[in-house]
Amino acid sequence: MIEHNDIGDLPWSGIAIGWGWGLYDPGSFPGIPGAVSGQWGTYDTPTTSLGNEIVNNRIQDYVQELWDGGAIYSNGQQGTSLEDGELIAGNVASGKRPEAGSNTFYTDGGSRYVTLFENVSYDNPVGVTDLGPCGLPSSLALCWVRLPYGSDSGGCRPYGDLHFQSNYFLDPIFYDFVCPYPPYPVDVTRTDDQVISGPWDVPERILREAGRQWSGRRFDPRAQLADTGPSSSSAGGRERISEPGRKRLASR
Repeated sequence: MIEHNDIGDLPWSGIAIGWGWGLYDPGSFPGIPGAVSGQWGTYDTPTTSLGNEIVNNRIQDYVQELWDGGAIYSNGQQGTSLEDGELIAGNVASGKRPEAGSNTFYTDGGSRYVTLFENVSYDNPVGVTDLGPCGLPSSLALCWVRLPYGSDSGGCRPYGDLHFQSNYFLDPIFYDFVCPYPPYPVDVTRTDDQVISGPWDVPERILREAGRQWSGRRFDPRAQLADTGPSSSSAGGRERISEPGRKRLASR
């Protein structure tokens, strides 16, 4: 578990978890553009990374030098189901470098079995891709291209089985437009995510409990999820969004 940290002034991501972009997982999912299933070998056993919780962290001023990162960055399979997968809950993120193309809560290549609950993202503007530098033998052919990239949530070639519930985002759209890989991600569900205009629209409880300050009681997001609905709910398709629209939320 990674909980109650203040993390800031970061050249890249705040917290990063996972490896392999799906290529090391059973089935060898090609979670990197241009990858081919099996190119790093074939694996039959599920990941040993399961049950990880990233809870109540305050992350500020990230990707200050690089790009293509996030406040919390995941890749690869994170369990064997949503029940024993990765839980990202109660984290508050702001202050991304404006030019850095990045997703705040970034479920990148091969990400699977991740639940995001009561997280907050604000002051994280859309950035641009940076495929440079140009003029080197190793430079990419499209090194000069600058495309808008990033949102409060998104990823490049995630597998799916991603559940969003009661998050507070300026933009509820899952961003995967630069590197689409249909039909993936599959089974992306959203329940009661709120569209906000700033931190004043977020319950004070969530803002107060993020970071090093300690409230005196253990926050158990898995129990709270169980009380509000099954974490294994599935859209059965690309994405289902239940969005109540922008509204000011009272502290609770």
